[in-house]
Amino acid sequence: MAKRHRAAITAPPLPADQGGAATQSMTFPLIDVLRAFAALSVVVYHVIAHYHWVSFPRSGPLLWFRIGGMGVDLFFVISGFVITLSAFSRLEKSPYPIFVRSFARARLARIVPLFYLTGLFFLLFIQPQLLFVPGIWWPILTHLVFLHSWILAHQGLIDGVNWSVSVEMQFYLLMLLIAPWLWRANSLVIAVGAVVIAWSWRAAMFMLVSTKSHWGIFPLFVYTAQLPGMADEFAAGIILAKFIVDRKNQPLRSRLASHAWVVPVLAAAAITLAMRIYWNNSSYWNEFWMVVAFKSLLALCGMLVVFSACLLQSRATVRLTLPLRYLGTISYGIYLWHLLVILSLKRVTWLTAPMALPWVLLLTLLLAAMSWHLFEQPLMRRFHTR
Repeated sequence: MAKRHRAAITAPPLPADQGGAATQSMTFPLIDVLRAFAALSVVVYHVIAHYHWVSFPRSGPLLWFRIGGMGVDLFFVISGFVITLSAFSRLEKSPYPIFVRSFARARLARIVPLFYLTGLFFLLFIQPQLLFVPGIWWPILTHLVFLHSWILAHQGLIDGVNWSVSVEMQFYLLMLLIAPWLWRANSLVIAVGAVVIAWSWRAAMFMLVSTKSHWGIFPLFVYTAQLPGMADEFAAGIILAKFIVDRKNQPLRSRLASHAWVVPVLAAAAITLAMRIYWNNSSYWNEFWMVVAFKSLLALCGMLVVFSACLLQSRATVRLTLPLRYLGTISYGIYLWHLLVILSLKRVTWLTAPMALPWVLLLTLLLAAMSWHLFEQPLMRRFHTR
């Protein structure tokens, strides 16, 4: 009886033109290089911002780090790609109820422990005065359930960078609900739907949220960066994942793999266009069409960059990028620890920005490596075993 019930609720098989068990064997090592780049971009960006580093280069390749916060946009595209591949693989192997449990358990084991640990360290050692603020239990609660990004006064209160983790967790919850539909949905429908949702949300926020208060542009940033406003970036990763697992795209993927320079060139052209548009409209938050549409161009750039990483997988490339791939492995720790390091070092009043940067990088990488090997990885193994 139990066996018949289990068979009745198994996930629907992939359509005939999609790639069955192929999703289970797909590995893309250079994705970790992108994770490392995105995390380090955010770290350097925050050093520039917190130390008011006015002399940091304003031209050349280093100019990127002045807008390194866009590394979060790359993270969202990567997340859409990797989580979709993971969801499809689990749906192939398990009935939907088992998929829900295994997917949720894996995501919780990966995200929650370090999120809680860094939040606790922030409260105890960085801003312990928050513990004595009346009503502090309320923002702590919203952080514990990953809803703090929706509340203006809570966003940024405890380890400010973790607002994006709230958005990520909400995306995971959405994936639990729509993964079977995404499996069968047309990519064009996903793309159009995501752009319509994202543009409508960001347009509404631009028109409804005031930037005239003492908060400045912060409320507009907060509300446009919610999950509906990031739909196009997550969707870019989802669409790429569907393209890769769909068997009917195999001939095209083979041609692109044999001419591996094509996609990186397209990515470079898209990034050049995006940066030109951005710097010509650097009063970003005052420009309606920049707020509404620019993230979609960033999503396209991110998708092309991630696709380039999927295609460039020669043995030499994989070996040469080993140090960066390790940094990608610990990138979640880099992201969550670095603000605690910056705020700690800022107490050393004589430390200038150029002097602080190497120390921030060194201490952040040390904390991230320690938390990965001594805390995150053991917990993940225990959850996996269970």
